[in-house]
Amino acid sequence: MSGIVGIYNLDGKPVERTDVKRMVATLGRRGPDGSELWCEGAVGLGHTMLWNTPESLHEHLPLVNARGDTTITTDARIDNRDELIHILGFGGRDRRQIGDSELILTAYEKWGEECPARLVGDFAFAIWDGRRQILFCARDHFGVKPFCYYHRQDRVFVFASQLRALLALQQVPRQINEGRIADYLVGVLEGIDNTSTLYQEVYRHPPAHTLTVGSGSFSARRYWSLDPTREVHYNSDGEYTEAFGEIFSEAVRCRMRSASPPGFMMSGGMDSTSIVGVARQLAAKNGSLPIHTFSAISADKTDIETRNILAMHRMDGLQGMMIRPDQLSSFVADFDDFVEQSDDLMDNWIIHVPLTLYTAARRRGVRIILDGVPGDNVVSQGTGYITFLLRTGKWRTAVTEAVGISRLYHPYYPLWKTLFKSARAAFAPAWGRRLWRKIRPRNKLSEAIKDTIIDPDFANSVDVLGRLEIQRKSVHPAPPKTIRETQFNNLNAPYITAALERYDRVAAMHSIEARHPFMDRRLVEFCLALPWTKRMHRGRSKIVLRDATAGLIPKEVLSTQYCYHLGPQFSHAWFTLMQEYIEEVVHNHLRSEYVDVEEVKQAFRRCLSQPTSIDASVDDWWCVWQAVTLATWLKREDQ
Repeated sequence: MSGIVGIYNLDGKPVERTDVKRMVATLGRRGPDGSELWCEGAVGLGHTMLWNTPESLHEHLPLVNARGDTTITTDARIDNRDELIHILGFGGRDRRQIGDSELILTAYEKWGEECPARLVGDFAFAIWDGRRQILFCARDHFGVKPFCYYHRQDRVFVFASQLRALLALQQVPRQINEGRIADYLVGVLEGIDNTSTLYQEVYRHPPAHTLTVGSGSFSARRYWSLDPTREVHYNSDGEYTEAFGEIFSEAVRCRMRSASPPGFMMSGGMDSTSIVGVARQLAAKNGSLPIHTFSAISADKTDIETRNILAMHRMDGLQGMMIRPDQLSSFVADFDDFVEQSDDLMDNWIIHVPLTLYTAARRRGVRIILDGVPGDNVVSQGTGYITFLLRTGKWRTAVTEAVGISRLYHPYYPLWKTLFKSARAAFAPAWGRRLWRKIRPRNKLSEAIKDTIIDPDFANSVDVLGRLEIQRKSVHPAPPKTIRETQFNNLNAPYITAALERYDRVAAMHSIEARHPFMDRRLVEFCLALPWTKRMHRGRSKIVLRDATAGLIPKEVLSTQYCYHLGPQFSHAWFTLMQEYIEEVVHNHLRSEYVDVEEVKQAFRRCLSQPTSIDASVDDWWCVWQAVTLATWLKREDQ
């Protein structure tokens, strides 16, 4: 992780070096290991460095090519280095001296605007091409690396890793996008699209897209997409397991490439424990044990999540830091800093556990963190596959799968309910579903916001119902015809990128780079092409992942189907610690133009009346916290 910024004055006016410097100064936490600027005529680029790979220790960015006519600033980790070094003709040069930025710049010189499709890894970059007088920008396949911008036609184009850098410039308008505030208060609307931000006219560049900016041109183009028709076939279960294991191991290995020992977020679920299991095997081979893990646990050691984490730590080669909710008092100062400094309201979705673990990792000197986000979307299938079994006449298999689900996830998925919902989805005609959405419920707005604290008049003024429809279509642009298309839609849904951006921002506040092995392009493509039986079978999820990691993680972890998330326990603990601050905001600073103030106050009173009940207060706590963080953010904006 590093920070990138840039200004391109489209009217030809020379860039003020102080403007670029001001932008760079806002991203010090993203790049604590130094910053540099490059300015020439109407263009200025900046960079803040985090030494995140061995090669980055030798990099100096922005980087100018040998001819002096092309310059790059980038936040990147390129995983197909060996392939690119061979193809691009770096010959006998010491590979440790070849930075990822140089590979990207050389790839651009060879392939031009087609170069992003040749890259494997996580990246966001901007290249000033002095020969063509254009700024060429690109973002990685899933949006792991952030890229936001402001464009005023014929005047200026400004980009940065984070919004704060853009807002450091006077020419960037600081006009609040109230629709995005509604998205925060409604919750599910976080993933409404891949472009909107909390500010009007300021946008996020979509993943897997390039952006070419010239004095009289501005064009975006998708350079890659998943193929929902591709299938992989092997002769035996063992061959599927071996093929998956090789790709998964490579995804983990690439993300362990670091200038300092990486850390690992480890819950008790399959995704993060599988990463740790593979990482432990890789570290043992190259003599770099122990590996450092960070986990949230309960005081109750019989809790499934906690039990699995403790089982993992009984293996040799793990050095773990485990934090309980009753230990959060030492993190209060860091929590205060987060509240005051966070860029985006949406970051509050992960305040409970991830924020605590990033803080703990920073205190241990860790700069790279691997986690299991979003393994469920990549290697699982969800219950929707029963719909397609019914639709294609595989009745016996559908019932068998539904029985398996009801047994494993009782009482959350009773057999009758699973079969009923699946049958309705399988056989209800499209016109019938459209009609049902129109007539139910009668007061659709009140139904849509009934579990939120959003003010009804505000919800109506920003058209929450219309935004919900946009969000629905972004996840399901067309009715899927196959099981694979369902997963394809989920992997392309904007909420994936929104989640990755959240992790990036919160990690960046701690000068940590978040890395996600399950977001490896090669792994995602392979998993999408798998038969559904390698993802779900008799109700068991992640079949191929469980088979590939057998022997790498304890049996009790391998056999776990689901864990109870510890977020409510941590949220409840944070509420208790921050009660005085929360009470002050609730009584004096709530913004009635956005939230239902009386509803928030009632929720706060309920929290106080049940101070020891986690389950009873978690929803109320979250409603109160939404209102408090919104009020805090708006107060900062008013200053």
